[in-house]
Amino acid sequence: MAHVDVSAWKETGVVISHNDLTYELVKPSVWRGTFVVRSGDTEIGSVVPTSHWRRDAAVNLPDQWPLALKVFVIWLAIILWNRESS
Repeated sequence: MAHVDVSAWKETGVVISHNDLTYELVKPSVWRGTFVVRSGDTEIGSVVPTSHWRRDAAVNLPDQWPLALKVFVIWLAIILWNRESS
């Protein structure tokens, strides 16, 4: 399904390969919990927290992606949020 490589050179960055396409899940700001999904230099999706007190998020991912890939990206964002809060 997807192959993940965590980069040691970025604070938060995950490369996801799916069907010979490569996407990057990055946190563009250290001050906000927002994650964006990029294909090259183009932003194609996001996972944005909607509350500081709860783990609610607004998820905007490509409609053509399979459900398993969408869940995987959301799961990665949650794991990275938890890692930062530890």
